[in-house]
Amino acid sequence: MTYEAATFKGPSKPYLEIKDVPTPKPGPGEILVKVASTGICHSDIHLFKGDFGPVMPGFIPGHEISGWVEDFGPDVKNPWGLRKGDPVIVSWIVPDGICKYCASGKENYCPAAAGRMPGLVGLNGGHAEYLTVPEIAVIPWREVSMFTTHRQ
Repeated sequence: MTYEAATFKGPSKPYLEIKDVPTPKPGPGEILVKVASTGICHSDIHLFKGDFGPVMPGFIPGHEISGWVEDFGPDVKNPWGLRKGDPVIVSWIVPDGICKYCASGKENYCPAAAGRMPGLVGLNGGHAEYLTVPEIAVIPWREVSMFTTHRQ
């Protein structure tokens, strides 16, 4: 099964192209999110210009992501008690959850997070219909009427 995504084309304009890509399947500890929306910000321009290092053609940017839980991979612990269809946001950093920084509530200092930023570094992002992310990056957003009204 495929879907459309805005993929990185290369370091010259236009930076993106719409392509059919395979629908991702969540791996161990991952959640498949059906994307509702994603933002574009100055970080995307830095990404396109190579300021974060080389970007491979086909990479899917987009790091300000909201959507709905679509599926769970094996070994998901699901501490939030999420169900299919629940509205969520996706953190732009993916900490390991076990280092001294994570243990002290400073996940943004986690050394593992520097290489795992959906849509920026290491993980495909939300300029697509679906994405898979480690469950630690998926945060429930149950109280926003916009999501519950337009739930799919």
